[in-house]
Amino acid sequence: MLAGYAMGGCHEEAILLLNEMKALGFVPDIIMWKRLITGFTKAGDGNKGLHFFFRMCQTGIMPNVTSISSALAGCALVKDLKLGKQIHGYVARNKIELSTGVGSALISMWNALIDLQGLPACARLAALHQGKEIHQFIIRNGLDAFNFVWNALIDLYGRCGLVKIVRRIFDLMPQRDIVSWNTMIAGYGMHGFGMDAVNLFRRLQCTDLKPNHFTFTSLLSSCSHAGLTDEGWKYFKMMKSEYDLDPAIE
Repeated sequence: MLAGYAMGGCHEEAILLLNEMKALGFVPDIIMWKRLITGFTKAGDGNKGLHFFFRMCQTGIMPNVTSISSALAGCALVKDLKLGKQIHGYVARNKIELSTGVGSALISMWNALIDLQGLPACARLAALHQGKEIHQFIIRNGLDAFNFVWNALIDLYGRCGLVKIVRRIFDLMPQRDIVSWNTMIAGYGMHGFGMDAVNLFRRLQCTDLKPNHFTFTSLLSSCSHAGLTDEGWKYFKMMKSEYDLDPAIE
């Protein structure tokens, strides 16, 4: 029932039920708290998920991997950098195993919190410094074994305009998925390297991966910004003729 209230966003009802359980002498265990925290976070309510995370901690129950991952997701939802750092510190101090899902949640949180859109140059530099700290954290803790981590780094450095570093990371990847290629192509296009985006797409065509809508959106945008009209038109027609993708409005 608690999980149902959480998934439905029923904050008051969940608190009421918790208080009734307490009055009856029933003490919620880690599983019940986990369902509450995870439920609210999955429902998109980071504040409520974090509220129950800290209520659980106040009862003396130690957070487990799932509740920590959900709390980190909550920090990303509410854009709370300070709180995110605190939970990150808790993970480091307690030597919590990062391959259990907490590592994934940490990277997702930092990627969500470091939003460079519209930031002035000084703020971008600060975000880049934070990004480099995250990069070092990734290497120290062996998180570079995960593909999504490499993709997050490509996205982060790409938004900072460090195209050469992005390409170096891309080339070092032990294995690339379509997200890796898309992010690299988008990074080239974002900073005016249209021909580099085209050449990278040609390399993608030589792999077993199939380009998707995002691939072509990034590629066509790159061609447009670089004035590669003929190339852009060729790839626009290719979407349907070779990959059976219907061109979207964008």
